[in-house]
Amino acid sequence: MEKGEERLRIVSVTIPLTVLLALVLTNYLINGLPFIPDSWVHLAHSETILSTGYLFGPSPNPSQVSYNYQWPTVNLLLALTQSILGLKPLQSFYLVSIVAAMSVIPFTLLARRLTTDGTTMLIAGLLFAVASVKILVDASVMKETAAQYPFYTYVLATYIALTDRKHFRQNLTVMVLSFIAILFAHHFTLLMALAYSFIISLTILTSSYLDGNDTSRELYVTVTVILLGALTYFWYMDYLRAFEVTGFVTPGLVLTPILIALLLLDYVTMRRR
Repeated sequence: MEKGEERLRIVSVTIPLTVLLALVLTNYLINGLPFIPDSWVHLAHSETILSTGYLFGPSPNPSQVSYNYQWPTVNLLLALTQSILGLKPLQSFYLVSIVAAMSVIPFTLLARRLTTDGTTMLIAGLLFAVASVKILVDASVMKETAAQYPFYTYVLATYIALTDRKHFRQNLTVMVLSFIAILFAHHFTLLMALAYSFIISLTILTSSYLDGNDTSRELYVTVTVILLGALTYFWYMDYLRAFEVTGFVTPGLVLTPILIALLLLDYVTMRRR
C-alpha cells in the first residue's frame, strides 16, 4: 500500500512537470524566442550586470536605478547562466524558463498536504501546469518568472511549519530564506505571499487555540510572518525608496486579505462552537 502511494505521489509530480515543460519548450521550438517582449529588457539588464559587476545594474545603490533593476533576481539568473555556464544570451532564456517551470513541484506538494489525496494532487498539478497565466510566465523571462518558485516554496514551508511538529526549525528556515528570495524578485508576488501566509497562520493559530492545543508553534510562525512584513516595509520605504512602486497598494488591496482573514476566523470559530 505504501509503495502504491509513493508511486502515485511521484507520478502526481512528474506528469504535471512534464506537461508544463513540454508546453514551455514548444514555444521556444516554434519561434526560438520568449513569449513577450518584456524579456528583452531583462536580457539587456543582465548584460549591464555582467559589464558593471553591480547587482542592481549601473549603480551599487538600488534606490538610484530604474524600476526593473530594483528586483534583480531574474537579471542575475540570466547573467549567471551566461557567465558560469558559458551560454549565449538566448540560451539563458531556455534554462531560466525551465527552472521557473519547476515551481509546479512545490505547488503539487502543497496540494498533497492540503488534500492528503494523490489523485487530487495530480489533477491540481495538471490544471496548474496548463493554466494560461502559468504558461505565459514560464514561456517568458520576467520578474514574476524568478518569483514564483520561491513563492510556492514559501507557502508550502509556512503550511508545513504550522501543521507539522517535525523539523520545525528547518521549515521555518526555508520559509524565511524563500521569502527573502521573493524580496529580490517581484514586489506584488511578495505582497501576495505576505497576505496568504498571514491568513493561513492566523486561521490555524485560532483553530489550535479553540481546540485547546499548544499554540507555541503557530505563534512562532505568526510572529515570523509579522517580522517579514516589517522587513518588507523597511526594504521598500527606507532602502529602495520605491514610493512610486508602492503607489498601487490601495486601501482596498490592503483590506481585502484582512477581510478574508476575519471571515476565515469567524468560520473557524462558528464551526468549533
